[in-house]
Amino acid sequence: MTSLPIALPRQRQKLKLDFSELLTASSISSIKRHVGAACLALATAIYLTEPSINSALLPLAFALFGVSVFLIGTTKLNRVYVALIGIIVTSAWLAVPFSMLFSRPLAPTILLAVFTSIMVPLLFLKERQIILYWLIPVWIIQYGLMAYQWISEPNRANGLAQNANAGSSFLLLGAIFLIHQPRLRMLAVPLLVAIPFSGSRWVLLVGIGVFGLMFLFKCVNWKWSALVITSALALLITFQHTELLAAYRQGMNNSIQDIDTHADVSQGDYDGWKILIPKGFHDTTLHSLPLRMADETGLLSALAWLGVGAFSFYQKPRRGSHWWMLAAVYLLSAMYYFTWYLLPFWWLLVAKEKAPPATRPSLSEPRALP
Repeated sequence: MTSLPIALPRQRQKLKLDFSELLTASSISSIKRHVGAACLALATAIYLTEPSINSALLPLAFALFGVSVFLIGTTKLNRVYVALIGIIVTSAWLAVPFSMLFSRPLAPTILLAVFTSIMVPLLFLKERQIILYWLIPVWIIQYGLMAYQWISEPNRANGLAQNANAGSSFLLLGAIFLIHQPRLRMLAVPLLVAIPFSGSRWVLLVGIGVFGLMFLFKCVNWKWSALVITSALALLITFQHTELLAAYRQGMNNSIQDIDTHADVSQGDYDGWKILIPKGFHDTTLHSLPLRMADETGLLSALAWLGVGAFSFYQKPRRGSHWWMLAAVYLLSAMYYFTWYLLPFWWLLVAKEKAPPATRPSLSEPRALP
């Protein structure tokens, strides 16, 4: 009985020491990074819903972007990135006064410049991988909503997004990321299976191409290849008695016509010297992002966008998850322009942070054993 009063003070002291260790500088920094990544994931989900200008969700998304940059922290970038991004942002703002000269709508042109400028800080984020992990709940919610919408009414499902193409593109990028994570690969399968629910032909073709190349270059184990193929076959068998398959057949018959419309240069103003001038937002059926940038913000802006991609592919580790995600973004951008202002993946994936200068280890620091 006498041992009890002696044990209690020791136990209290031990609990106090354990609690105090949670408040170290490293743990606080980790909490800030996770909160910032969660804010950015929530902002991406809001962007997918395409809130109206008068909605309170849009300024909330902008505020979440700012909070995420503040909490995660920034780093220095290579000068090549800074120069090319400077051309893109400057061209977007030059389009504002020139839009009045070319009789184009002023308000959408200003919004285009604002959306472009807001995305720029994402290039300087210190850590990107943690953001992609926090997007996993959003990917799961997007999959669940698309599956529910398709089961309720077999038609084009879009999930959180107002645009089915944007919703399925979001799932494709998530599947590419997840299939490279050893403990999370199973989550990539339902995302891939849900992509046809949207009826987005170009997303389906890009997905088949990207995953086919990943399997060809052995970036994914053959067992996962077999699992994906089996899931796709099961899905096609299910589609045999649905309205979506008929919509796909009709869509495939019109796919060449759609591609001609979405990438039709006659829909833009590329006459002589005008292609060099940022002319502002153009309400047209032209969907290709580089062609649309050449029409709205000038040829130099479109070339800078392509230059950033080329430099990123050269800088990044070959055939990693970020490399394949960036490849998918550029392929999707050939037919879709929402990849610029709805999905922040281009801004998160293109830049490679500048490596910190090498420092000599201190004699007081413990050395790792060989």
